[in-house]
Amino acid sequence: MKSKFKVKLNLIKYDVQNVIKTIVKSIANTSHFEAYFCER
Repeated sequence: MKSKFKVKLNLIKYDVQNVIKTIVKSIANTSHFEAYFCER
């Protein structure tokens, strides 16, 4: 029971990390995109 709960917590942590990474990536892409447009 306890180990199952631990695994679930780890999975949630992993999901959150993935979501944060995705958001950071999209923000970085957007700012890069904007900089590219401002230069033109």
